[in-house]
Amino acid sequence: MGFRFRKSVRILPGVRLNFSKSGTSVSIGTRGLRYTVGTKGTRTTVGLPGTGISWTEHRPYKASKHILHKPTASQPIPHRVTTEQKIESASAETINALSISELAPILAAIQKRPRFTPAVVAICSLILLVALALNTSTLPSISLLFAIISIFISALLDRYRRSIKVEYTVEGTAQIISKTLAETFLDIRSCKATWAIATIASTSDWKRNAGASKLNEREAIYLQFGKPTCLRGDISLPTIKTAKQEIYFLPDALLLRTQGSVAALTYQELSFENARVNFIEEKTTPPDAVILGNTWRFINKDGSPDRRFNGNRQIPICQYGQMSFRSANGLNCIVQYSRHAAAERFAKAINILQRPSSRIEAKSITSAKTPKAWPGNLFLICFSIVSLFLFVLLMQESSLNIEDESARRITPSSSPSRTNHTSKMGIPGENQGRSTISPPTRSQATPKLTTEPPEVRKKTLAECLTISDLDARTDCFEEVHANFPRQ
Repeated sequence: MGFRFRKSVRILPGVRLNFSKSGTSVSIGTRGLRYTVGTKGTRTTVGLPGTGISWTEHRPYKASKHILHKPTASQPIPHRVTTEQKIESASAETINALSISELAPILAAIQKRPRFTPAVVAICSLILLVALALNTSTLPSISLLFAIISIFISALLDRYRRSIKVEYTVEGTAQIISKTLAETFLDIRSCKATWAIATIASTSDWKRNAGASKLNEREAIYLQFGKPTCLRGDISLPTIKTAKQEIYFLPDALLLRTQGSVAALTYQELSFENARVNFIEEKTTPPDAVILGNTWRFINKDGSPDRRFNGNRQIPICQYGQMSFRSANGLNCIVQYSRHAAAERFAKAINILQRPSSRIEAKSITSAKTPKAWPGNLFLICFSIVSLFLFVLLMQESSLNIEDESARRITPSSSPSRTNHTSKMGIPGENQGRSTISPPTRSQATPKLTTEPPEVRKKTLAECLTISDLDARTDCFEEVHANFPRQ
């Protein structure tokens, strides 16, 4: 048991001066309610005298000395981190520019080709909007069908134009290496957990990080077999896919897909390292991991737990495997896996491919054919012709709508009234001398059913006799009399 010393002296009613090993403090209050100010912080105590029930809250002056929550290893404390390094690769253009792989210039050339899809989407959207604005029955459906077909074909052509066809003829030593590379990759894939390291940070706050001097920010990944979109053909490659990049292992080259572009580099340019690392696992421990021992979440220099922290618990120390892929032209990727012995055979295969002589023996790519230009040119010609044809139809429909609107505006709304007929006939002695009414010609008197609207067609005596209403029949007779040619 350690030595304790505490002495309390009453200065004023309700005020006490306390002495202890840790320093001097002042308490204000009475039994059941007391507030203490010390060298390390303040303490508030509230309780019911005689019951043993109380509540105490301690607030330190510096939050970095007493942390009640549990910081995770994947999220380092910012003010305790001294250096931070992000694990990410350079752009594909930079890697291809410095690469000695034969695939690098081919991939760089095809990735500079423009895409058809954005322009096709813009033109089809414009045509569809104009067709909807004209409010016709068939043009919107035709425009929508044209847009769907054009966008689908342009997307397929973009993938074809921006890819190469790779064919393999693997024989001899190259065949053994290619088969071994795929089989040993399955060993790593069988691990219960794999991670990609995103950030590595150094910290001086080892006491609050279970004695660790480095903190890793990582993400769970899944190893698989696949191929990038820039390759065509029946091939399946070992693939490491992370959130920001993808690595594909060919028998004689590495393909890196990052930021939507693909780069190629040879194994001789690769700096590969496979090692075992000790990791303080705060999350769920994989069942196939090797546990070396345990440590405390908050630890002292001698390895004992720090009693000042609440909820201090033991954390397992696991031994994982770690592969590092780096190159001088920009590749940077670190992968951890739970079973440290899983990548030993895979590492040996990579080391064989890194030898200078293996570049000739493992020459497996017999042809890398670039896409032909005529499918894209044919699509552009057909798309331009159909788009122009639809624009002409839309312009004709728009002009017809304008003519119909103009015809509706100049059409009279009703037939002339009785007073108008009287004024047209003229009253003797009043209208004579003011205006001269010329008799209508034969062409003017003949009704034009094809050019004039039905409202302005001139009536005949036979039509007037069929009207039953007396007033309407009188108006009809007056209209016929007004239109009758005068001698």
